[in-house]
Amino acid sequence: MDDGPALMDEPVYNSAVSSDTSEAPRFFSLSQRIGRLRYFVYLIGGGLGTSASLLMLYVFCLILPPAAARMFFNIGWILLWNILLPMLLVVMIIRRL
Repeated sequence: MDDGPALMDEPVYNSAVSSDTSEAPRFFSLSQRIGRLRYFVYLIGGGLGTSASLLMLYVFCLILPPAAARMFFNIGWILLWNILLPMLLVVMIIRRL
């Protein structure tokens, strides 16, 4: 039994108050607007996730020879800090606006 369309016909139906939270978050989707709290949490989470990834990359590079470690760390730094994080920030800013 699908009550979805029937609920929308109700005069007091409000989709913002709907208790259906089963939808998985889509971080790189530009289709929905996000609220202030989710925007803040995504930005903090993105920064902490990027920092944690760089820390794991640094620990991994400790077991490599110095020249290879420097190369891997520089590539990881560029990919994570200069490409992935700004892309996440731009998407979140677009979704917030």
